[in-house]
Amino acid sequence: MSETDETVWTDILHPDTVGAFGRGLVDRAQRAQLFHTGLGPWDDSCDDTGGGLDDFWYVVCTGASNVGKTQLGLALAQRALRQDFAVVFLTLEEPADQIMRRMYAAISDVNYYDFTYARFNEECIARLVESTPYLGKFIVNDELSSSDLPTIFEYLDEARDMLFGRPLVVIFDHLQLVKVERGENIGQAATEVSEGLRRWAKQNRTLTIAFSQLTSEVIRDGRPPRAWDMYGGSAMYSNASQVVVIDHTAKVADTLEPWKIRMWAMLDKNRYGQKLVAMPVEANLKSGLWRCPLPDEHHLWQPNPWERKR
Repeated sequence: MSETDETVWTDILHPDTVGAFGRGLVDRAQRAQLFHTGLGPWDDSCDDTGGGLDDFWYVVCTGASNVGKTQLGLALAQRALRQDFAVVFLTLEEPADQIMRRMYAAISDVNYYDFTYARFNEECIARLVESTPYLGKFIVNDELSSSDLPTIFEYLDEARDMLFGRPLVVIFDHLQLVKVERGENIGQAATEVSEGLRRWAKQNRTLTIAFSQLTSEVIRDGRPPRAWDMYGGSAMYSNASQVVVIDHTAKVADTLEPWKIRMWAMLDKNRYGQKLVAMPVEANLKSGLWRCPLPDEHHLWQPNPWERKR
């Protein structure tokens, strides 16, 4: 601790502190804006908020490559925008124009493959401009392909200041692509970024959702993954308020509508409510949204992969 740092203690039983806490809770309730993911079992398991993700949580979503992590990030971004949040999307995975292509295809009348050079023309531009709704502030930064930790938080601080006063959701894709310093490995670098994001989320009271890769071992084993299978190990698990695991072993495409992909996810860690909640989910590659099945649709999914292994 430096000479300028001071330890701050709170006498939590002092009547003034108790009263201030009560008044603060009322004030927060009046301006609170909980984020709902659109995946009911996930939202319903956040007991201390009455449902939804709170504004200081740090959430990690993990899964194998090509299981749809970036698309889930964009689906959550779309949900957040429709709930009047501003969204900051930091991507180490894809360039901004690819993120734009995915999002525009999901919310406009222009289809994903209309954006190919062979098909895109002036008529497509007119349709794109006319049919793309303004959902709110969606700030994308793809200049992080070789960035270190201080640069990442410099960008986050810039975005926070730019969007000052707005309810904010930060999405980071993904942890294992951060720049590795000499003497570090990818897992150590990802863990360092994860811990930094946790601190930033708490300090700025901002819901922050980061995506993570799984280790190659769990993919080779062909078993349903768990939170401790993240590339970075137990430290990655301990950083997060919640960990959502996307399973790659029970992933199937609809036979009639192959753009609909059905799989399972699990709320594997939850500091604030119920955990070990498995949920069947459907990713719609056309609309860009994820959903859970309706009551009469459960037969369309493979059996719960985690129960299958017991």
